[in-house]
Amino acid sequence: MRLPDGQVVLIDLGPRASPIIDWLADSRPTIHAAIISHNDEDHAGSLPSLVKIPGLTIGTIYMLLDRDKQSPKFQNIWRPVREEESKGRFAVLGLCRDTVIWQGSKQCLKVVYPSFSENIEATRPNETSAIVCLLNADEIRIIWPGDAPMQVIAEKCAATTPHLLHGPHHGGPVDRKKTGFKTWTESLTPERVFISVGTNNRYSLPSQPYLNHQASRGCVVTCTQLTKLCDNLHVAHQVPVLQTAALLGLRAARNGVPCRGCFRLLVHNGKILPDPWDQEHLTRIKALRRAQCLGSRQN
Repeated sequence: MRLPDGQVVLIDLGPRASPIIDWLADSRPTIHAAIISHNDEDHAGSLPSLVKIPGLTIGTIYMLLDRDKQSPKFQNIWRPVREEESKGRFAVLGLCRDTVIWQGSKQCLKVVYPSFSENIEATRPNETSAIVCLLNADEIRIIWPGDAPMQVIAEKCAATTPHLLHGPHHGGPVDRKKTGFKTWTESLTPERVFISVGTNNRYSLPSQPYLNHQASRGCVVTCTQLTKLCDNLHVAHQVPVLQTAALLGLRAARNGVPCRGCFRLLVHNGKILPDPWDQEHLTRIKALRRAQCLGSRQN
């Protein structure tokens, strides 16, 4: 997220070797804040690389204590952060409800979950995954929920009509098999659902019923990468749907087959405008064998 003054806010950096680290090392923007919704490797794995980029200005890193602090996986992420914080390079603060990450004239970036108590009571990392929202005049416009359960998103963002819902959980909400899932999903009405998912993920994500349901509600659903769920031949032959990273002048992921790829939104005077590649992407996905994101638009 690029702020009006040119500074950048990062929300979940992705796994180790994420292309965002190369982009940051090349372009060296001033980082207002880096937010880690939870400490799974696919969300926080690149954080050690971020803090070790020499000379990069970082204001604040926001994190949660969501697991055993002595676990080797957590320490691999935390130790480099603490080392650089101790040198005075940046501050590290906890992600807590009502924390305002950034405040503009009408917009603000705000944490809506978890509270201190909710974080303490959570029994698994996904239960306490932070939910961060971009608000315009107190109206929720973009939701970044990390891997938070849909039930929690429904409780914290009920009756909202955001422009964008990111995920959650790579298009396979962790509570999707629970009885109340459909009700929770329909408690908010996003215009777009953007799924960050890898072609070669081991968890059969995204969830076909979730994508179909959101598309049937009129949401524009797009995924970063293509999976066998939509077209196994494209995946087998490594044929991208759209190379949006190149079109936007960004670094591409090192592996996987791009579908919508990178996606850019412009927030201007309270309006949210997409990049110019929506129509081209729609034209191309109609040629896929089973494009789950199309729903009733398939034909």
